[in-house]
Amino acid sequence: MKRRALAGVGATVGSLTAATALLIGAVSGHASPAPSEAYGAFITGVIDPPQPHVQSTDGTEQSDSLAELPDNPLLDLRAATVTAGDSHASVELANVEIVPSGGLPPELEEALQPLLDPVESGFTQLCAEDPTQDLSEQLPAELDPLTEQLSPQQMCDIAEDGTPALLSADLITVACEGDSGTFEIANLRLLGQEIEVPGPDANTEIPLDPLVNITFNKQFSDDDGFTTQAMAVEIAEGEFEVVLASATCGTAQDEPEEPMAPKPTPVETQLPVTG
Repeated sequence: MKRRALAGVGATVGSLTAATALLIGAVSGHASPAPSEAYGAFITGVIDPPQPHVQSTDGTEQSDSLAELPDNPLLDLRAATVTAGDSHASVELANVEIVPSGGLPPELEEALQPLLDPVESGFTQLCAEDPTQDLSEQLPAELDPLTEQLSPQQMCDIAEDGTPALLSADLITVACEGDSGTFEIANLRLLGQEIEVPGPDANTEIPLDPLVNITFNKQFSDDDGFTTQAMAVEIAEGEFEVVLASATCGTAQDEPEEPMAPKPTPVETQLPVTG
């Protein structure tokens, strides 16, 4: 009888040990954080992967910076700083130019130059005579969105000075904390002429087809967490995508619960009977 009793005690201890292991595993492995990350600039096929870029996989703060991007025809900047940590990330870019002045890259010349030629030269004489006149009727219909953003005087300034950078800004910042984000753009210019930056609302668009489409404060959530981007720019009807200042705040992800351990079944053993 003693052996059978000891066997019952052993089964009970084994069951408790298994239950304790399941409990500890459920507590320690219930959630794993998705990484936070930040990057300065991305361009389809040009700056890909993005630069500079940091990722925090364990919650510790990571930072990186660079003085300028690798030589390329579509984007120039003078400083970039990126930081990512536990549920927070931020980016700061300085002196940014999209399609810098000094000539269009071959990839864009065919698509954009026929539209920009009238702005550069076709109206120089007309602007000299009357810089307040409405130029919209003189420009190709495709540039109507441009004339909605720029005044006649601004258009004349472009014609007189030559084509500057397609888009430029003195400072671009973005930050996220948890599931909220903020952005700031200082002195945004379209073809050298300052234009208004939309307010803080997420996913605000300025369509300027076929030159460029701009989405300000682009925000979205997915399995990687919450992301906010200061500017997402499509050039030449989507030929190139440019993302400036992207911050992603990782979120906790629930892991699938482990199945409950089956209740142990008592096992009858045949023990010899002793007197």
